[in-house]
Amino acid sequence: MDSPSEFRQHQPSELLSPDELARAVRGVADFKLAFAASNLRQRKLLRYGENAQHLQNTFLGLKPASQISSSLDECKRLPLPDRFKFQGMYLYDSDLAAEKIAQNPDVFSDYKDGENLDESLKACFEANPAASRDLNEIKKIGLLFGFPKDAVISYADNIDFFRDTLADFHEWARAVLYSDTGFSDLEKEIILHIAHVDRKGHARLEEGYLHNFLDKHGEQTRAFLSDYYSQMTRITEGQVNFIVQNRHASAHGIQYGTGVPTKETLDFPRKVEEAYSFSGMNSVLRATRLLKAPR
Repeated sequence: MDSPSEFRQHQPSELLSPDELARAVRGVADFKLAFAASNLRQRKLLRYGENAQHLQNTFLGLKPASQISSSLDECKRLPLPDRFKFQGMYLYDSDLAAEKIAQNPDVFSDYKDGENLDESLKACFEANPAASRDLNEIKKIGLLFGFPKDAVISYADNIDFFRDTLADFHEWARAVLYSDTGFSDLEKEIILHIAHVDRKGHARLEEGYLHNFLDKHGEQTRAFLSDYYSQMTRITEGQVNFIVQNRHASAHGIQYGTGVPTKETLDFPRKVEEAYSFSGMNSVLRATRLLKAPR
């Protein structure tokens, strides 16, 4: 039997509502049942890797849907609760998805009460939001994937900037490496950090490379972009603010850009951590850590 020191669902959470915490606790019970009913290979799929994080987040009520990146057929054979369903390469919790739709009528305005949920989600997944220019489809998939709504809205509102302007900036920044531009050393550092490359042209994609720089030189970066680069590309003041203030956030495999930070986007990683801690999921994962990860 699990001791109170291991399962802390009786303790209040600062960021999870009572209903969210109760859902997470039930999810841990369901996860334990699925784990007990699984063979060794299936247990490793539930415990290790990117797909395991997707599954654990869905059990806890944090992520209504996920894209399964590998071992799809094996994941489909897992002894999951009946509410877990697959649509192509997407896994979703039908109860969670229905809740998310009901909570966000502004985004899911085309969904009608009584409409077939599975068919609606199929249409949503097939819209290929990764390439779509339809802002509402982008917002739908972002919410279904469990990202904070403020981050989803910010990303969708800046999608053209992400896919076009910022890509052009990256290309231009690399050209700076091989030309005598007359930029000061700090201006060159601004260009290279935003383009995620170092002075040798090597990609620098780690989380802290840009953000640690912006923490020190945010205002200089803002001034440079506003005074110089905006004249080249007609970048907007809002996009300048986005570049300077956006931060990468992650927790248990849920990764997103905060956009211009809000309380929701900044608090969300801690909310995820509380779900794992107070529901007892961390204890379950510790208890199963002796299993060897799949090769």
